[in-house]
Amino acid sequence: MANDDLHHGNLNGSGHRHYVEFYFHCCFDELLRNTCDWESELSGTEILDVFNFLEIDFDRELVVKGYNNHLNHSVEVFHSRLDERVFAYFDLQKEPTDQNDMFFLGISCTAIQEPTVHEMLLKIYKKLGTTSAFSFDIRNKILYNKVFHSTFYFYKLDQEMYKRKMNHHNLMHH
Repeated sequence: MANDDLHHGNLNGSGHRHYVEFYFHCCFDELLRNTCDWESELSGTEILDVFNFLEIDFDRELVVKGYNNHLNHSVEVFHSRLDERVFAYFDLQKEPTDQNDMFFLGISCTAIQEPTVHEMLLKIYKKLGTTSAFSFDIRNKILYNKVFHSTFYFYKLDQEMYKRKMNHHNLMHH
């Protein structure tokens, strides 16, 4: 099982300082403009602009279909064509009591990309009506650990009724 980890054995954190992470919960339909039920200042293309900037091939239909399936609680990770550590993290786990169609969005990018991505995400975040706190993380690498050391950080800590799965997209060598 440990061999499922993408970076198994690389626990010394080398190269961590070259990457930053952003994450927050927001309304799925508001961010992607999946339906027009939610009023929003967003057009739905803003997050796609972030993915284009990061050279992440994003499968919108797959994510919308996954989100709309109430039995699907998976995580979809879309890696950049240029760097597997640059990725978008869509946690499609649904809370039974959630009335706002919330989901957890994470973005990992390089320190060089950070100023542009930070600005783009803040513009999106400020227009969203329903969100959690906006997290900008340069040290803890929560997303990195879940994605690249998933045996422990994702699967072992995930003792829910429905076994969640992490699906990787656009990875070159796995």
